[in-house]
Amino acid sequence: MTTSEGDDTHHEAPMPTAAAWLGYGGLLPFAGGAAGVWLTAGFAQSAIGAALLCYGGAILSFLGGIHWGWGAQAGADRVGARLVWSVVPSLWAALAMTLGLLTGPRVGYAALVAGLLLWRVLEVAACPPGPVAPWYPRLRRHLTFGAASCLALAAVASPA
Repeated sequence: MTTSEGDDTHHEAPMPTAAAWLGYGGLLPFAGGAAGVWLTAGFAQSAIGAALLCYGGAILSFLGGIHWGWGAQAGADRVGARLVWSVVPSLWAALAMTLGLLTGPRVGYAALVAGLLLWRVLEVAACPPGPVAPWYPRLRRHLTFGAASCLALAAVASPA
């Protein structure tokens, strides 16, 4: 079944327990990392910040992988476009992590926030719907804004 973000007929579709636990549980490293950046200094803050950058990059890459999977299932007319589209988050994540490690975590966090939010907007506006469950767009929206918020909080607490 296909659905779009703007389709409110499925807004209250029940979410499988596993999807909720795994999805929202995936926000714990974001929250823990942001808290760690706020509550530590020096080497500990740098180490936690690097781990948060890596986790954020992995999650952004994962979002592209979802579209790669859809591309493998799509009709022949959409396979190429979906596969090309699906590598954008991984490239963005690699750039964000590199910037964060070379110039300071604040830049990396900001680039990850921008990547997460931009991917979400583009995914909703420009990408043909994939074979998603009715609860999926709601979960993605919550997870995107949760992750982006934690990264933004970490950026505020990071040294310039």
